[in-house]
Amino acid sequence: MKEGRQEVAAAHIGNSIIYVGGFSYFPCKNTTGTTYSDVLRLTLLNPKTYKEGFAETANFSWDILPSFPYPIQSAGVAAIGEILYVFGGGQYDGFHFCTWRNCDKFTTWTEIDRMGARLYALDTRNKNATWVEKSPCPGTPRWVHATVA
Repeated sequence: MKEGRQEVAAAHIGNSIIYVGGFSYFPCKNTTGTTYSDVLRLTLLNPKTYKEGFAETANFSWDILPSFPYPIQSAGVAAIGEILYVFGGGQYDGFHFCTWRNCDKFTTWTEIDRMGARLYALDTRNKNATWVEKSPCPGTPRWVHATVA
């Protein structure tokens, strides 16, 4: 991550932590607007020689996974096996937060219908995988929520 961000969603798979999206209050430094769509994986390279509690013994590597289909922040993320699931979330345009298109009479800037109700999956084992949209959640869109598996 080249700059700080908040409301990043993250999940643990194997020896990795996968980070999805997030936003920055400093759009002048952010080339993609204020909400991100990138997906980054931080992997512990030496799990057999790493001594728990001794950070100086850890060797890490970053790599880039396929970007999320649209910029997202405050989503719920969980993993089942090697499949990463992203549920809900919203966007931030520098002034307003929104979880669905035309979410109120003042914020009509997003083009994603009911983004806070959408569910996506990514098979992290496949380097050529793409995000697959699954059945959306019925009811009110969600963001800033907890998701565990």
